[in-house]
Amino acid sequence: MAVTCGLDFERTISASSLDTRRVIDEAVRELGFEITADQLTRIEAKRGGMLGYSLLMKKQMPVLACSTYRPPAPAVC
Repeated sequence: MAVTCGLDFERTISASSLDTRRVIDEAVRELGFEITADQLTRIEAKRGGMLGYSLLMKKQMPVLACSTYRPPAPAVC
């Protein structure tokens, strides 16, 4: 049995996208994720697998995390 759950949110912060990307990359790695795609505007990472899922191991359940970075929209006058 496979279950898919999505969580989507957007945040705007006052920092450069490169600094933000670096900090999120480090945090994701510290949480035990393996980076699977590392591009300038997107990071994808996964953790766990089907073995953890079948044994109901909370920290080994399959999780995919995607993070997209873009510059702020120009101000409209």
